[in-house]
Amino acid sequence: MKKPRIGLFEPPNSMDAGWTKWVLERYGFEFTSLNTPDITGNLKDRIDVLVVGDEARGVLPGGAGFGRAPAPTPDDDVRIKALDAFVQAGGTLVAMGRGSIAAIDQLKLPVKNVLGGLSRQQFFANGSILRVTTDPSQPV
Repeated sequence: MKKPRIGLFEPPNSMDAGWTKWVLERYGFEFTSLNTPDITGNLKDRIDVLVVGDEARGVLPGGAGFGRAPAPTPDDDVRIKALDAFVQAGGTLVAMGRGSIAAIDQLKLPVKNVLGGLSRQQFFANGSILRVTTDPSQPV
């Protein structure tokens, strides 16, 4: 089985991307760092997997956590179209935290945020130990 080409979305000043990069390096994953301007064109020609960390706006610039998010630009639409085409062409999108919420909101994927609308009092799993079932034959 060929190794997947992994892209790590690494926007400037992202602590989450820094920690994700550390984990990938620590466990010997080869990857390419991608910044906001890199999310264009045919991503599937460059990577098989895109990892997006806990980024409030996913692959879009800015962040809701720092005041008002910037108004969408034509470049934002280009990035969303490139990401959507990547997933539709069979690319694997691994999104964590707010990055997964951004992907659900921005892409037309057949998934639903089942925790949408719930408060921290209704659902909270920070630091919890969860049982995860994996497929060891899949390197991702």
